[in-house]
Amino acid sequence: MRTRAAAIAVIALAASGLAFSDPVVSPDADEHCVQLRGADTTDDATDDIQACRTDVWFHDVGTKVDNLDNAQGTFATWDTTPPDTSVTGGAGAGALGTSLLHQTEGPWDERESFVAAGRVDGALDSVLVELYLFPLQDTADGNMAYNLDAQLEVDGHQVATLGGAVVEMEVAGDAVRRIRFAFTGLADTIEEFHDFGAVGPLGGGHDVKLTVHGTGIASDAAVWVYDTTEVPAGMVVNPPADLLGSDG
Repeated sequence: MRTRAAAIAVIALAASGLAFSDPVVSPDADEHCVQLRGADTTDDATDDIQACRTDVWFHDVGTKVDNLDNAQGTFATWDTTPPDTSVTGGAGAGALGTSLLHQTEGPWDERESFVAAGRVDGALDSVLVELYLFPLQDTADGNMAYNLDAQLEVDGHQVATLGGAVVEMEVAGDAVRRIRFAFTGLADTIEEFHDFGAVGPLGGGHDVKLTVHGTGIASDAAVWVYDTTEVPAGMVVNPPADLLGSDG
């Protein structure tokens, strides 16, 4: 079966109007739902499918440097509970991300990527990712651009990829940087895969895996950090349009 890449949006301050210093993943976010299917059959609610906002945070699975064992599937996971302990309290984990193994061993090698896997309940149409990193490139000259590849798998199948994207880094404390990007247009792709029997139905919930790494062997290598109050990395599942820089 051919792989179809979903539409990709890279979150930009100028487009969204969102203050980039404000966290996107929020424990205080209001519920927001969009009707994906069934709007044209108002007299029949049985075919209605809604995509509702859910904020999730990435959590350590006990290894601290998670991608040392990624070949065995010890990825970061996520849930709807934000981290409540600081790094000084012993919390936190990290993952090294470069493109070395991706170039020598094959694409999407998990041993040098940030990988998070978990369950998304209900329909899935878009994902806004917020990550924190220590870039190994020198940013002293004011270079705040970061080059990355990202992949989203749904029910074990690649449904969206982002290749060689250039995203803006924001200072998030000390040497930490924060980036944001999004996958959009996932509902149509998921239904296409479902027609072939490859994934579950759009509204039935899905197992999802995110893979991210820098594109350069050295210049865009990074240490991804998460699961502390200082670096509450996570995702907004089905974000409202204003977070994606759109009014519609």
